[in-house]
Amino acid sequence: MDCTHDNLVKLFWNGENEKKERLKLNEEGIKYAFFMALKDFTPRTEKREESVSFAAKDMLEELEKSDTHIELEPYSKKFLDFFDEKEKNEKEFDDWHEKICEDFLKRFRLKDNKYGKAQKVINMTFKYIYCLEGAKEREDYFRFCHMPLDSITLEWFYRLKEKGVKITIDNKEEKICRKYPSWSNLRKTSSWKKTSSGEKKNREYGYVDIQNAIRKYLENNTELTPLKVEFIIWPQMQLAMAEEGLFSQLVGAEKDYYETQPYHKILEKYDKKIPLPKQMGNNYKNRLNEWFRKLSVKEKTQCSNEMLTQISKVKQSGLLFEEI
Repeated sequence: MDCTHDNLVKLFWNGENEKKERLKLNEEGIKYAFFMALKDFTPRTEKREESVSFAAKDMLEELEKSDTHIELEPYSKKFLDFFDEKEKNEKEFDDWHEKICEDFLKRFRLKDNKYGKAQKVINMTFKYIYCLEGAKEREDYFRFCHMPLDSITLEWFYRLKEKGVKITIDNKEEKICRKYPSWSNLRKTSSWKKTSSGEKKNREYGYVDIQNAIRKYLENNTELTPLKVEFIIWPQMQLAMAEEGLFSQLVGAEKDYYETQPYHKILEKYDKKIPLPKQMGNNYKNRLNEWFRKLSVKEKTQCSNEMLTQISKVKQSGLLFEEI
């Protein structure tokens, strides 16, 4: 796997601003990276103690305020200092990350503890900084950076269960389940989900629990870190889920399609590792979708292309390709 800095950056951002100027890892570049990360913030669902704009430019201006009397420093300086100082070890980075996330929440005076929102901004800032000129020479500073968590990366995390990956909650290992809220509602550590009557229902994973599980999964990988692998995972999962959506629509065309559709023989080429479900029934489509989901992204793409090519050759299917 050719996971060089240059190849990863090409999957995301070329480090240029609107004027097509290549930005460097300095104060200007960091401010721009931070601004880009703030655009990922979704303000429409937030409640603050007062009515203040959540526009990215306004947020950046507020985060760049400084006041020596209350030890308030610009956020860009926090990141500048991070790269000016000696690279941190894992614990030092986690402590620094926790502090800056909590400071973010405090500055915006959110009524709810939206740790998921803070982590997204901070982690995406590092992702953008990684694309700046000069970041390549400071690779070690990104070694312990966290993976930005959103709906795409959380779906990838959930699917790790199929590889036998486990998560540790309260010092006990367990299989990964969908025991977590949306990324924006993630809390720092695991917490009990309560019913409307206040009773404890399910224990939900916290941000730290998920990051620890991801680190453990990648601990023997000499090329990829949680941040670097996200450059690949995000577009890869988008492609995979798009292929899965297309496949679901194709198999939905006929309830008993395995026997009647012209592309069932195509699917049989891909069932060497994962046997195709053979029995018909009400849940057949669901089982077939589950089978397809377990294929690699490469296999999904090849299979979908072959199916579309084959169905276009069927006489009556030609109507589907006519302009109306």
